[in-house]
Amino acid sequence: MTLVPNTANMVLCSKTFLCGSQSVLVLFNIVAFYLLIGFKELSILNTYNTVPTINSVNSSLLSTQKYAKFDREHPSLFISAGLERSGSTVLYNILRILIRNKIDPNLLFGDSLTHKNINTFANQNFAILLKTHWDCSKLFESALSNFNKTKWNIYIFTSYRNLPDQICSEILMGMMRTNKPTKRSIINRCHDHQYKYFSCYNSAYFAYQQNYDDIKNNNISKVIYDIAEVLNITNILTKNDVLNIEYELKNLITINEAKNIVHHPLTFIHSDHIHTEKQKNSTCNMPFIIDAIKSDKKCNSFYKHLNDTASKFRNL
Repeated sequence: MTLVPNTANMVLCSKTFLCGSQSVLVLFNIVAFYLLIGFKELSILNTYNTVPTINSVNSSLLSTQKYAKFDREHPSLFISAGLERSGSTVLYNILRILIRNKIDPNLLFGDSLTHKNINTFANQNFAILLKTHWDCSKLFESALSNFNKTKWNIYIFTSYRNLPDQICSEILMGMMRTNKPTKRSIINRCHDHQYKYFSCYNSAYFAYQQNYDDIKNNNISKVIYDIAEVLNITNILTKNDVLNIEYELKNLITINEAKNIVHHPLTFIHSDHIHTEKQKNSTCNMPFIIDAIKSDKKCNSFYKHLNDTASKFRNL
């Protein structure tokens, strides 16, 4: 995956080998692809495979300094760090559309970023949107270490979901490697989500968290308006803007479901993003999942926290 600009601005033949004997059909497809997503590539994040424990959160990495309200004079890094299977891709696309249309038409967006290149873009006053499932402390410690935070406005956006439903969705996605996970594997998964969630939620850069229920209950407009308020663009956001964003999101999901795209390079939506209640009921043993969560003190506390937490943002 790459971090890409909104428009292509380089010559195809200078970047590919398709300037001679390759077929016209292949050339056409490649041209169409790059016109869609652009050419600019950034380094891919190193995969973070270590499953952290609850006690390993390094609170010293989470700055207590409050950042300034969004302004157009300084480069801005928007981090979409939603939990897996919590509507994080919808969150990312709302941010992508809002920022591109209302803040910076030259927005760079994607899931690839390192400290080796981010300061280069800071000097060019780019807005950058990064999609990640990393925990926020690890993100700043490794992927964004040593970049000049003082030049940037940084916003962290997260998403969450009812914990048993989230784990069930991960089972349906094959992320648990079995349709019948053990009690211990459910608890470990819960600990992983808890660690990631609070590393972002407790960060000084935290700006907003999306409740999956707003997406599930077709209340996307609420999320759009909330995010617009965080970005300080409500004065230029019209009702038609919101309707157009909702329409675009629904089309993205419908089109990608129909075409069975594995992972769309622009939206990151893939064909199995949405599961039905029938799939959920036939695959997941929900009473067992809930009992496993409640059997662990930390998991149960996290479960209750998510149930008590409404979709909201902080006024920083």
